[in-house]
Amino acid sequence: MMAEGMDFLPEELWASISAMHGMGIFWKDRQRRFLGANRYFLDFYGFDSLDAILGRTDEDMGWHPHPDFFCQDELRVLQGETTSMVKGQCMAMGEQKTIVASKRPIFRDGEVVGLMGYFLDMTEEYKQREHLKWIADTDALTEIMNRRSFERELELWFARGIKSGNVLSCLMFDIDQFKPYNDYYGHPAGDGCLRKVAAAAREAVWERGGIIARYGGEEFVALLCGDKALAQNAAERIQQALAREAIPHEKSTVSEVVTVSIGIESAYAKDMLECWDYIANADKALYLAKKRGRNRIIHWIDCDEEVERD
Repeated sequence: MMAEGMDFLPEELWASISAMHGMGIFWKDRQRRFLGANRYFLDFYGFDSLDAILGRTDEDMGWHPHPDFFCQDELRVLQGETTSMVKGQCMAMGEQKTIVASKRPIFRDGEVVGLMGYFLDMTEEYKQREHLKWIADTDALTEIMNRRSFERELELWFARGIKSGNVLSCLMFDIDQFKPYNDYYGHPAGDGCLRKVAAAAREAVWERGGIIARYGGEEFVALLCGDKALAQNAAERIQQALAREAIPHEKSTVSEVVTVSIGIESAYAKDMLECWDYIANADKALYLAKKRGRNRIIHWIDCDEEVERD
């Protein structure tokens, strides 16, 4: 049966469209009220018949978490534009779904009288994409960012810092005398130690709006939007969290438990030649922290000692 208001479509075309599978097809008038939809559309939202939607808008149906987004999209279409593969969310039978929708105006005698559109359910595909992205960006052992994803974020933060005039702080830290720990307790225990250090540091960094990554081996790096005082506070919180964790380290010459040495660089982004200077300077400060006895925090800005790394 042809939906009311769609009499300008040939009946054979309407019948073919209504029977299409794999995409939800719909029609609306100039007030964005539904005139019709195919069987897939109704099944997707859990309706038995068109009566559930005819004459109603998306807002009446309440199935979009962000209705203004789709409303503005359709208003552009009713001005004569065509939109293609616009991503959004909707609620269908109690579940949030990810869809992509395409819409085009319907003309009669040269005037827009409504719109026609279709959507594809991309929920599972986007979940898979997000999972693959998480795998690509995450260190498998510690479940924090890996080096590649951190360096990508560092470039973005640096660019924003130049525009905003903000101070950025980079913290480089590693586990004191980790090789003797690994040799004495074994690699499984070493992996467990890395996970615990990452978890303790992650909370301290995330609480201050920063990001953290495993940079390689037992070395970690964090980035904060803030000055030396904020970075110092975060570094102290990392050390305090590890002290509470009290991971035994019988082979340490510094403490009976696992500790970290931390190097920090804090500077206005506009004063740095490139983003990598943050890492280079924090790394030099870390070297000095270890050279001066380990289990301590050193700010590069306070250093007057030349550093030559091996």
